[in-house]
Amino acid sequence: MCMFCVLLQPMPRAEHNGADLHYIVEYKQVAESSSTSIVVQDWTVGELVVDNQPVFTTYEITVRAVNQMGSAADSLLHVTIGHSGEDGLQFEKLSK
Repeated sequence: MCMFCVLLQPMPRAEHNGADLHYIVEYKQVAESSSTSIVVQDWTVGELVVDNQPVFTTYEITVRAVNQMGSAADSLLHVTIGHSGEDGLQFEKLSK
């Protein structure tokens, strides 16, 4: 088994536009239809490590910013392709 790492660029506090900012990281193997979501409650966290994944497997990964007013619009989401056993992926700011 292996892992992959999603690097997060914390959004500046001035751009949170509401209290309780957190991120939802969703990933799925490209060949699968179901996905897994992980809530990252601490918006200052710079990375998320997902353990126990098959080696060199291709994933579709999205990161959504959410605050007490709601979540980022679907139009702001970007699907990134990554692989377990590969260097981390860098996500830019996804929401204002």
